[in-house]
Amino acid sequence: MRQKDVKFLFGYFNTITTNIQIDKLKHSRLPEIHNNVDLVTEFFATGTRPEGYCDSSSIVLSILLEICVIFDSEELFLKILSFIDIGLSLQIVSIDLIKPNTEKLLFEKYLHNEYYVECIERTKKILNF
Repeated sequence: MRQKDVKFLFGYFNTITTNIQIDKLKHSRLPEIHNNVDLVTEFFATGTRPEGYCDSSSIVLSILLEICVIFDSEELFLKILSFIDIGLSLQIVSIDLIKPNTEKLLFEKYLHNEYYVECIERTKKILNF
């Protein structure tokens, strides 16, 4: 990738991270794991955590952390770690490519049985890049 593109992407990732961090600090919430629009809307509208709103796990933060490792961005990696609790379950969603037509299905419907989730094990000690 061109350096200009990488810089643009990391500016975008940094903005996303900053917005998540602000929401965590101001409202004690992280992105809802199931992306349930009704629950997210209710939380924003009422300021009260609705039953069923789950932010004890995060796929989006895991992806951002993985991107940081791939592109050797220790600064953004440490920024994310600075506001997430050690107990937050970091999950990575992977598509089961063995099932037929999985790629085509990504554009046709919400996939329930075509993916699997793995959790990233964390320790209190931050690993060096």
